[in-house]
Amino acid sequence: MERFNPRFGLVGLVCSLAFMGVSLPATAGEPAAVAFVVAAGRTMGEPFGDTTRFEAARGGLVDVLEDVATMRTASVGIWLYGHRLAWQSGDAPMIDDNADYLAQSRGFAAISGLLPGDDIEQVRAVSAFDGAALAMLRPLLDVVKPFGEAPLPAAVRGAEAGVGAGVSPRKGIILITDGAVSARMARRSASFEDALSACDRHGVPVHVVLVGEGASPVERHALEELARLSEGSLQSCESPLAVRRAIPAALLRVLENDQDDTSSTPAVDGRSRMRGGIKAVKLSDAAPLAEAGGSAPRLPAPNTTTRITGVVLHGAKPVPRAKVAIEGAEPERVTTDRDGRFVFEKVPEGLHELVVEGIARNKIREARKRLVLASPLPAKRTVEVMLP
Repeated sequence: MERFNPRFGLVGLVCSLAFMGVSLPATAGEPAAVAFVVAAGRTMGEPFGDTTRFEAARGGLVDVLEDVATMRTASVGIWLYGHRLAWQSGDAPMIDDNADYLAQSRGFAAISGLLPGDDIEQVRAVSAFDGAALAMLRPLLDVVKPFGEAPLPAAVRGAEAGVGAGVSPRKGIILITDGAVSARMARRSASFEDALSACDRHGVPVHVVLVGEGASPVERHALEELARLSEGSLQSCESPLAVRRAIPAALLRVLENDQDDTSSTPAVDGRSRMRGGIKAVKLSDAAPLAEAGGSAPRLPAPNTTTRITGVVLHGAKPVPRAKVAIEGAEPERVTTDRDGRFVFEKVPEGLHELVVEGIARNKIREARKRLVLASPLPAKRTVEVMLP
């Protein structure tokens, strides 16, 4: 399949920026809005380590959604692109629908009137996300297969329309892609310039999780510029494990309203976003405004750490005497009791990896689970770890 060659000159992009709107200072209690945009075009089905690019992306997405489901201030929207329609091969190709799983998900009505280049599905609008929402979402994500073209810029522009209207600076798009761009036939085509202009209009950063090394130099450069000029980030992932680490890292950047990028695409001037001369401050810098004629109002002190409780299981059975570790926690290592339960009294804000080693059915088994702890921190968080 032919790939679309995006015209993405730096000079043209800079000239197209429209600095409109205002980002107000963030406070710890403000809600966050996150739009996940996941590539599901044909190239995402290519081998990637011991799995495929799409399987790695889907696994990382589900992992991080489990974290989001525990938060009270995070809203989530999800867009998939390229998974329903493709062109058949041959001298006179026709549109081919992915009937293998459409009947299991949203049915054929979902593709009525679409062309492959328009194949962008809003799986859910940006809205409050909890455990019940995750349970409803899982069956749909489980059946998706990479299939068609890759209208990446149009997908980003569509996601921005869903997340950009909110006034909170805690918002962003997390784009999970292998970088492929193809849209040979689309009624609503879009360029990278269109995507950038949309994101800039409402101050929405794009955090790119680049899966594998399949992107052409032109495609990679376009993504780097999209991330840099939107004041987001780009993380290159060379393994499935790297993908599962990069997605929660991107989420944490959105939740912290962090435009200071430490990845391969630094933010413009290394500073917070400016809109209309008002600086968007980070959560850690935010302070309550003083009341007229008096001092700042007294607010409850936010939690600086979280108590993590959990259980280690193999199948449905608890695993006693398993070793559980979280770097930076107090304590850093604990042992499960006879019911497989464990407790960490103080775990600070940030991205953490919970490492478990235990014996089940006469075999040493290991498991890892990533935790995203973002402000405002809950007093307690409960997790479940399954040993293979």
